Amino acid sequence: MQMVEIKDGLENGNLLMPRSSEKTNEETSSEKVYVTRNSLLTEILKSKTACSLYNGLMVILIFYCLNILVQNALANKSIINMTMLMWTFGHLFETVVMWSTMMTSTVIFIYFPFRCWKRFRTTDNANIVDRLWISYIVLYHLLFLVVPLIVLVQLQLPPMSSLIISMEQIRMFMKVHSFFRETKPKLKNKSSLHESLQKTSNPELSSYLYFLFCPCLVYRDKYPRTQTIRWKCVTSHFLQFLACAMFMYIILDEFFISKFQDFNKENITVHYFGPSLLSALVPSTFLLILLFTLLLHAWLNAFAEMMRFGDRLFYKDWWNASSYSHYFKTWNIVVQDWIYFYLYRDFLRLTQCKAGARLIVFFISAFFHEYAISVAVKCIYPCCFICFAGISYGFTFIHVKEYSRLWNLFVLSSLFVGNGILMGLYSIEFYARQNCPPTIEGPVDLVIPRSWFCKS
Repeated sequence: MQMVEIKDGLENGNLLMPRSSEKTNEETSSEKVYVTRNSLLTEILKSKTACSLYNGLMVILIFYCLNILVQNALANKSIINMTMLMWTFGHLFETVVMWSTMMTSTVIFIYFPFRCWKRFRTTDNANIVDRLWISYIVLYHLLFLVVPLIVLVQLQLPPMSSLIISMEQIRMFMKVHSFFRETKPKLKNKSSLHESLQKTSNPELSSYLYFLFCPCLVYRDKYPRTQTIRWKCVTSHFLQFLACAMFMYIILDEFFISKFQDFNKENITVHYFGPSLLSALVPSTFLLILLFTLLLHAWLNAFAEMMRFGDRLFYKDWWNASSYSHYFKTWNIVVQDWIYFYLYRDFLRLTQCKAGARLIVFFISAFFHEYAISVAVKCIYPCCFICFAGISYGFTFIHVKEYSRLWNLFVLSSLFVGNGILMGLYSIEFYARQNCPPTIEGPVDLVIPRSWFCKS
C-alpha cells in the first residue's frame, strides 16, 4: 500500500511539490509501525526530469570542487591536503578498539542481564525484580555516557575520530534505551501482571544484534525485510558516500581550514573573519546538502540494503518546509521517531503542556548536539546549543498551515546562514586554541572562548 502511494505521488508530481502539514500515520499512532518502502530520493530519482536536475547539481558541484583543485595547483599548493586528512582521522587503532568495546558492552551488559531478568521474574517477585532491572539500566546509561567521555579526554583523539566515537556513543545509547522501553512490560493494573509475564517481548540474541546494526532506533523483534541483497545498489550508495565525503573535505579545506588555521599567527584579528564568514555561506550550504546526501541517504540506504531492512523512510521532504516545526519533523525521521516516542510523549504526560514538553526535548537534543561538537573541538563553546535550544525553538512557534514560498525561503535561508556562521565560529575557536595561549589555566579554560581574548 505504501509503495503504491509513493508511485502515485511520483506520477502526479506530488513528491517534488510541497505538501500540506498533514499528520503521518506514525504521528497519530500509539507506536512506530515499520513498512516496506523506499527512501524519498530513491523514488523521486525514478523520474527522468528529477534525475536530470540531480545530475545537473552534481556537475555544478564537480566543477566547483575542480576549480578549487586547479587553483591550488596553480598556486603551487597541495592539490588535496592529505596531511590534514590523515591527522583528523588519526589514532585509527584506538578508535576501532573504543568503538568495539562500546558495542560489546551493549551486548554483554544489556542483553544477557535482560535474559536473567526475564528468567527470574515471576508474579511473586515482579515488583522488586523490575525495580532492580530499572536501577541497573539507569546505572548503565550513566556509565555509558561518562566512561567513554573520560577515555576520550585521556586519549585526546583528533577531531573526526572523536566525533565518530561520540556520535556512535549517542546512537548506541538510544538503541539500548529503545530496547529497554520496548521489552519492559506495560502494566495498567495489578491484575495484568500475570498476563504481562506471558506477553513481554522475549527477543533472541540474533534479533538484538540485528537491531544494533540496522538503520533504525525503535526496537522491534521483527522488521519488514527485502528478499535479496542488491549488491550493485550497495556499491552505488557507498560510491555516493565516498564522493560526498571527498567533496566535503575539499570544501572544508578551502573555505574553513585554510582561512582560519592561521588565527593569530600573522596578526590576523577577528575583523578579518567577517568577510571570510560571509564568503563561507555558499560553501556551508553545499556542506549541509552533502551531509544530508552522505549520511541520511547514501550511508543509511547502503546498510539497509546489506541488512535487507525494508523501511527506508529515513527522511521526508524537508526542503519543502515552510516552518521549523515541519523541518525538524522531516529532516531525520530515524532520530525524530525516537525523540517522539521516548521523550516528547513522556514529557507531555508529565507536563500536560505541548510547549513545555517541546522545550525539554529541544534542550536535551541541543545538549547532545553540543556534546558531540565539544568532544571534537576539545572545548565547550555552546553556539550550537544556543541556536538549537533558543533560536530554533522560538522559530517552531511560527505556524504555517499550508506551503508558502516566502516562508520556505525564510526557513532554507536561515538554515543555511546559521549553519555557515556556526561552522565559522567553531573553526575560529578550534584554531584559536591551537595558536593562542590560555587566559586561565586549568579546567575553566575549556569554557572560556579563547578566540575572544586572543591577542595578536
